[in-house]
Amino acid sequence: MARRPALPISLYVAGRRVAVVGDGPGASERADRLTAAGAEVVRLPDSAATELAEADHDTDPLSDCMAVVVHPSGPPEAIHDRLAQTARARGRLVYVHDRPAVSDFAMPALVQRGPLKLAVSTDGASPALSRRVREELMRLASAAARELDALIARLESLRESLPAHRRGELYEEARRLRFEGRIVIVDRDETSRDETSRDETSRDETSRDDN
Repeated sequence: MARRPALPISLYVAGRRVAVVGDGPGASERADRLTAAGAEVVRLPDSAATELAEADHDTDPLSDCMAVVVHPSGPPEAIHDRLAQTARARGRLVYVHDRPAVSDFAMPALVQRGPLKLAVSTDGASPALSRRVREELMRLASAAARELDALIARLESLRESLPAHRRGELYEEARRLRFEGRIVIVDRDETSRDETSRDETSRDETSRDDN
């Protein structure tokens, strides 16, 4: 898949209708993200793609949606491209999973802890790397969950209470957060050993739980 550079932005969808077309966990995950952001989500099965792509303007069931998210359970097909073209022609933002060429925006790998959101993207160069970076960031955030939550809460409270001329103190407080260590790229053999070790640990824990 060719790279497609994108402008990282945050899209405010609270109170807006967004259609999610598709079945399975992928579509559900996208719908959950949108719901968490305050959108009014309209779920439609993948079988509705043809009807939606061919609907005329007067009978378009998506007429009041600001965006259409398409996440089929299988690989995207020509009908999904047609649906994207129809929706865009009628002024809607469009996202088709794994089809950046017909999409107006991306939904990158996301790390979230309360109001803190870290989006990870490689402009389509390596979704697998985005997933791995997300996993590592989630591991770090989970390990420091209590401290991170307390820092976020304190910064939010200070932001509301400090006068404008003292807002510089917020960054000094935020500087308490640090990433320690370095990025390491290990050999494939080591990743296999790590996977085996995790499997063995999981079996041991399951055995202890059963007993």
